[in-house]
Amino acid sequence: MPQQKDVIRVNRESNRMVDSIAGAKLSKDEIRIIAKIVEALKPKQSLRKRAEISSTQFGDISLKFKYSDLSPEDFRRTDGVIKALDSLRKRDANTFSDDIDIVDGWISKAKHYKREGVVEIIIGQELLPDYIALGDGYTEYMRETVFKLNSKYSIHIYKLLARNRDYQYFNLHISHLRKYLSLDEGQYSTIKDFKRRVLLPAYEELKLGSDIYFETDFAKKYEPGVNEVGQLKNGRRVTGYRIKIIDRKQRAKKASQSETYIKNFITNYFDYVDISQKDMITRKTITGYCEDYGTEEVVQKLLKIKGYVKRHAKKKAAYTIASLEKEFKSKKK
Repeated sequence: MPQQKDVIRVNRESNRMVDSIAGAKLSKDEIRIIAKIVEALKPKQSLRKRAEISSTQFGDISLKFKYSDLSPEDFRRTDGVIKALDSLRKRDANTFSDDIDIVDGWISKAKHYKREGVVEIIIGQELLPDYIALGDGYTEYMRETVFKLNSKYSIHIYKLLARNRDYQYFNLHISHLRKYLSLDEGQYSTIKDFKRRVLLPAYEELKLGSDIYFETDFAKKYEPGVNEVGQLKNGRRVTGYRIKIIDRKQRAKKASQSETYIKNFITNYFDYVDISQKDMITRKTITGYCEDYGTEEVVQKLLKIKGYVKRHAKKKAAYTIASLEKEFKSKKK
């Protein structure tokens, strides 16, 4: 049987549901509900204290949430949550095996206890492994990003960036993005409306509150060899944008690795040329040059002079600092 969207099989690859979610055009409320379900089902989650979990007599899973947990920004309005739960119930999550085929939705049932402000979500036992597998590496994105974003376009563009995070630069074609966001032909048909209603809100939201965002120049044309990002054009018509994908966590990791490398290099350099490890002035000076002019350039300079410093320099720390000053003084910012 050919693979179809929103279909989950017993003999699936791990995290198969991640692909189903990535391919589905979910609303903001649907994504948030899935995030809460996944978090509640993960072991040792603090959220479990806010979600009452039990098993039904037929072995299905029951999760009770307060509306305020599912729609924190406006929990008094339940329309969005009710609509999202109904949509999730209608989405196919069918289970197939050699012995039995089960037709099910992403959730089986939702019971709304209006006076208590509580909703009970029933998940079929056959689907439970998929929700648990979904938590492997996907919950972090949901927990840290979904609840910070208000626009469904921001959420879907975030997913697009996350899937292409290994590419530093990416061509964001408007026609492709429109299909990805399931926009009707008449929706935001001009580039001006599309940029104002879709791209700019997503750009601002992601940059403010997401671990992955993008940079581009909305006003200037991208020209290879001239600028890194900008408008993609066909004649005078803007067809998209060349963007730079920025992963804050990856950047922080690289910065941390660079900091560790610099620290270890300085320690080894001091040992070799016989500068006291307690000489914080020289250590901070070298670190400062690395930050201003690049670690590789500073390291190469110190490697060139370390033999002379060890054998001939009487004031080794002073000679090291003077050498860096002479090397980089013409490049001062």
